[in-house]
Amino acid sequence: PGSVVPDQQAKIASRLMGYIRNLNVKVGETVKEGQLLFAIDPTDINSQIRQAQSAVAQAKAALTDAKADFDRFSKLFKEQSVSHQQFDKVKLQYQVAQENLSAAEAGLEQAKGQMRYADVKAPFDGVIVQKMSVTGDLAAPGNPILVLENRNLMSVQVEVSGDLYRQLKIGNEAQIFFEGKEQSA
Repeated sequence: PGSVVPDQQAKIASRLMGYIRNLNVKVGETVKEGQLLFAIDPTDINSQIRQAQSAVAQAKAALTDAKADFDRFSKLFKEQSVSHQQFDKVKLQYQVAQENLSAAEAGLEQAKGQMRYADVKAPFDGVIVQKMSVTGDLAAPGNPILVLENRNLMSVQVEVSGDLYRQLKIGNEAQIFFEGKEQSA
């Protein structure tokens, strides 16, 4: 006796924490690669994007201010009206403002990048074989929502005795019977 098992099976989970929306697929339904399986409510992601946009705006304003100070102090330093220490301090503040803007822009890109995980799509053509959640449930990263199997790539798994196993070689053929129908493998 043996079992027919899929070679390709995926436990579909969200990478984001959030409420599940549009989980309209059903067990037994065939889906295509790239088809929307469900979505995660993007409210939290949109909030993160707005916060990141605000951080970028603040960093740009701080950079503009730091550049103006740097330009003034550069002129004053050339005229020997400020000390080297004062000029170095303003120069450092300008460099820090540049780095803060870079960090804020990276944070914005990261927040925008999270949006692509809000829509969860089928990674391959297959059949929904299990559904562990419904619309409105809270999804958490790593907790499966659905199980998808590719029914076009199947294997037969059997247990064989140790004596028979020692006699088997790669390339040996076996006969498989499915519900009384003989198949070659």
